[in-house]
Amino acid sequence: MGMQATPRRVRQPAQGYDHRSPAVKRVATSYDSETFEEVRKLALQQKTSFAEQIRQLVEYGLEVLKDGEGRV
Repeated sequence: MGMQATPRRVRQPAQGYDHRSPAVKRVATSYDSETFEEVRKLALQQKTSFAEQIRQLVEYGLEVLKDGEGRV
Protein backbone atom coordinates (compact mmCIF):
# COMPACT_ATOMS: atom_id res chain seq x y z
CA MET A 1 0.00 0.00 0.00
CA GLY A 2 1.44 3.32 -1.09
CA MET A 3 0.91 6.44 0.92
CA GLN A 4 -1.03 9.16 -0.80
CA ALA A 5 0.40 12.64 -0.68
CA THR A 6 -1.69 15.25 1.03
CA PRO A 7 -2.77 17.79 -1.55
CA ARG A 8 -1.14 21.19 -1.04
CA ARG A 9 -3.24 24.30 -0.93
CA VAL A 10 -2.54 26.57 -3.82
CA ARG A 11 -2.26 30.22 -2.84
CA GLN A 12 -3.09 33.10 -5.07
CA PRO A 13 -0.12 35.41 -5.70
CA ALA A 14 0.41 38.45 -3.47
CA GLN A 15 -2.10 37.44 -0.81
CA GLY A 16 0.07 36.89 2.27
CA TYR A 17 -1.61 34.96 5.06
CA ASP A 18 -3.62 35.92 8.11
CA HIS A 19 -1.73 35.95 11.37
CA ARG A 20 -3.80 35.94 14.53
CA SER A 21 -5.99 38.64 13.09
CA PRO A 22 -7.51 39.15 9.65
CA ALA A 23 -6.23 42.75 9.82
CA VAL A 24 -2.61 41.55 9.83
CA LYS A 25 -1.00 39.73 6.91
CA ARG A 26 2.33 37.92 7.08
CA VAL A 27 4.72 37.27 4.25
CA ALA A 28 8.12 35.63 4.05
CA THR A 29 10.82 37.47 2.13
CA SER A 30 14.42 36.79 1.26
CA TYR A 31 17.29 39.24 0.96
CA ASP A 32 20.82 39.04 -0.37
CA SER A 33 23.52 39.38 2.29
CA GLU A 34 24.29 43.02 1.53
CA THR A 35 20.65 44.16 1.75
CA PHE A 36 20.10 42.11 4.90
CA GLU A 37 23.07 43.76 6.61
CA GLU A 38 21.95 47.26 5.57
CA VAL A 39 18.48 46.70 7.02
CA ARG A 40 19.95 45.08 10.13
CA LYS A 41 22.24 48.09 10.72
CA LEU A 42 19.32 50.50 10.34
CA ALA A 43 17.28 48.45 12.81
CA LEU A 44 20.12 48.47 15.33
CA GLN A 45 20.62 52.24 14.94
CA GLN A 46 16.92 52.92 15.44
CA LYS A 47 16.56 50.26 18.15
CA THR A 48 13.79 48.46 16.29
CA SER A 49 13.35 44.89 15.16
CA PHE A 50 14.32 43.79 11.68
CA ALA A 51 10.63 43.27 10.85
CA GLU A 52 9.70 46.76 12.06
CA GLN A 53 12.50 48.25 9.99
CA ILE A 54 11.21 46.44 6.89
CA ARG A 55 7.67 47.75 7.59
CA GLN A 56 8.98 51.31 7.86
CA LEU A 57 10.99 51.01 4.65
CA VAL A 58 7.99 49.64 2.76
CA GLU A 59 5.70 52.40 4.05
CA TYR A 60 8.30 55.02 3.12
CA GLY A 61 8.71 53.53 -0.36
CA LEU A 62 4.95 53.50 -0.94
CA GLU A 63 4.69 57.16 0.09
CA VAL A 64 7.52 58.12 -2.26
CA LEU A 65 5.77 56.36 -5.12
CA LYS A 66 2.44 58.04 -4.32
CA ASP A 67 3.98 61.51 -3.98
CA GLY A 68 6.54 61.37 -6.75
CA GLU A 69 5.23 59.22 -9.54
CA GLY A 70 1.51 58.97 -8.88
CA ARG A 71 1.60 55.18 -8.92
CA VAL A 72 0.32 52.63 -6.39
